[in-house]
Amino acid sequence: GLDVLEQEPLSVDSPLLSLPTVVAVPHIGSATHEPRYNMAACAVANLIDAMQGRVEKNCVNPQVAS
Repeated sequence: GLDVLEQEPLSVDSPLLSLPTVVAVPHIGSATHEPRYNMAACAVANLIDAMQGRVEKNCVNPQVAS
Protein backbone atom coordinates (compact mmCIF):
# COMPACT_ATOMS: atom_id res chain seq x y z
CA GLY A 1 0.00 0.00 0.00
CA LEU A 2 1.03 3.56 -0.68
CA ASP A 3 -0.08 6.55 1.29
CA VAL A 4 1.95 9.18 -0.51
CA LEU A 5 3.15 9.81 -4.01
CA GLU A 6 6.10 11.81 -5.26
CA GLN A 7 3.72 14.08 -7.13
CA GLU A 8 0.08 14.61 -6.24
CA PRO A 9 -2.44 14.48 -7.65
CA LEU A 10 -1.54 11.39 -9.61
CA SER A 11 -1.78 11.90 -13.37
CA VAL A 12 -4.78 10.16 -14.92
CA ASP A 13 -2.45 8.41 -17.38
CA SER A 14 -0.14 7.08 -14.66
CA PRO A 15 0.89 3.43 -15.20
CA LEU A 16 0.01 2.77 -11.56
CA LEU A 17 -3.67 3.19 -12.32
CA SER A 18 -3.63 0.44 -14.95
CA LEU A 19 -2.24 -2.22 -12.60
CA PRO A 20 -4.84 -4.83 -11.62
CA THR A 21 -3.51 -4.90 -8.05
CA VAL A 22 -3.91 -1.16 -7.44
CA VAL A 23 -7.00 0.40 -5.91
CA ALA A 24 -6.71 4.18 -5.89
CA VAL A 25 -8.87 6.28 -3.59
CA PRO A 26 -8.57 9.90 -2.51
CA HIS A 27 -7.33 10.65 1.00
CA ILE A 28 -10.96 10.98 2.05
CA GLY A 29 -11.32 7.25 1.32
CA SER A 30 -10.39 6.43 4.91
CA ALA A 31 -12.97 8.75 6.43
CA THR A 32 -15.56 6.07 7.09
CA HIS A 33 -16.32 4.03 10.19
CA GLU A 34 -14.61 0.76 9.25
CA PRO A 35 -11.16 2.13 8.30
CA ARG A 36 -11.14 4.49 11.29
CA TYR A 37 -12.06 1.64 13.65
CA ASN A 38 -9.38 -0.60 12.12
CA MET A 39 -6.73 2.15 12.38
CA ALA A 40 -7.57 2.72 16.05
CA ALA A 41 -7.53 -1.02 16.81
CA CYS A 42 -4.16 -1.38 15.07
CA ALA A 43 -2.72 1.58 16.98
CA VAL A 44 -3.86 0.13 20.31
CA ALA A 45 -2.46 -3.32 19.45
CA ASN A 46 0.86 -1.73 18.43
CA LEU A 47 1.00 0.26 21.65
CA ILE A 48 0.34 -2.83 23.76
CA ASP A 49 3.02 -4.78 21.89
CA ALA A 50 5.54 -1.96 22.33
CA MET A 51 4.77 -1.59 26.03
CA GLN A 52 5.27 -5.32 26.53
CA GLY A 53 8.59 -5.34 24.66
CA ARG A 54 7.29 -7.09 21.56
CA VAL A 55 7.80 -6.06 17.97
CA GLU A 56 4.52 -4.86 16.48
CA LYS A 57 2.77 -7.41 14.24
CA ASN A 58 2.75 -5.08 11.22
CA CYS A 59 6.36 -3.87 11.57
CA VAL A 60 7.93 -3.86 8.11
CA ASN A 61 11.53 -4.13 9.32
CA PRO A 62 11.54 -6.17 12.56
CA GLN A 63 15.27 -6.87 12.23
CA VAL A 64 16.01 -3.27 13.26
CA ALA A 65 13.22 -2.80 15.80
CA SER A 66 14.45 -2.28 19.31
